[in-house]
Amino acid sequence: MNNSTTALQNINTRIWEKICETDPNRTKKIEGGNFRGTSINPNYIYEKLTSVFGPCGIGWGFEIAAEQYKGGHDVTITHSYQINFWYKDNGTKSGMIPAVGCTDYVFKNKNGWNTDEDAPKKSLTDALTKASQLIGMSADIFGGQWNDSKYVSELRKKYSEENREGGKEEKVEPENENKPSTTKTTPSVGGKKITKPQAGLLFHKFKDSGFSENDTKEYIKFHYNVDSLYALPMSSVKIILALFDREELKILPKNDVDLPINPLFTSDPKDLINEKQFAELLATQKNLRISTPDMMQFIKNNGFDDPTEITQIKFPVIMQGLGDLAK
Repeated sequence: MNNSTTALQNINTRIWEKICETDPNRTKKIEGGNFRGTSINPNYIYEKLTSVFGPCGIGWGFEIAAEQYKGGHDVTITHSYQINFWYKDNGTKSGMIPAVGCTDYVFKNKNGWNTDEDAPKKSLTDALTKASQLIGMSADIFGGQWNDSKYVSELRKKYSEENREGGKEEKVEPENENKPSTTKTTPSVGGKKITKPQAGLLFHKFKDSGFSENDTKEYIKFHYNVDSLYALPMSSVKIILALFDREELKILPKNDVDLPINPLFTSDPKDLINEKQFAELLATQKNLRISTPDMMQFIKNNGFDDPTEITQIKFPVIMQGLGDLAK
């Protein structure tokens, strides 16, 4: 292979090589349902496109060519978007790259029939992921390299070192022992605190889910009574990451009306419901279309001021009562 051929290959693959590698901290495993594999956080894809080409609408973008709601078996309905994706390379706009993304809009699962109001948003995300894949986005995942555990292990080590060397954790407000405490009289969470890499990982998870720095501070203050990610207890990491993986962690409403998403289970787990049961409680409320005020009143009528105070003994009674409440 001569030098000119090698140089041409380097030109043709330079964009591919910039975006083909995936930071493991910006992914999650999918193990349930019909698909098993690794899912990339959409915000990470947009971030990489912006870092290479520039802001959306200037350096890269898309046009919606078609939208469709298509009926399937029984009364199932699938939503789809067809888009034309483009980007600018050294000031030159690329040709249109077509891609189609689809999502179940009306579907049936073990809980009965459901309608996903976020289907159009998910279809657009799917289409953008597929379009950017054609120019190399996270090619290591789509190309099968993530099936090699050694490759993934080396990636985790690499990005962990880069985060430390690049000071990414510094975006998270560091714990300052000399800083006057702003903590209220509510008891704070004790025990071992999380590490800097863990704080950096949580920072990215909150950011990718649409949390501003202030939203993140409000969230951890509300649930853990701390002012910094660094002050979170070690036990909180698995709980928060699990909620992100199940897409159940959301920004707290400003009026504080909705149920808390991530309860702090500080009592004996044998006495109170655990986070899995709490998630089941919220899922049942949603599937039965019970309003939050009705839900809270029902719980109070059963002797609890907060859903996290429900005991293991009373949990089956509460779940049965929700079914009766929805009738």
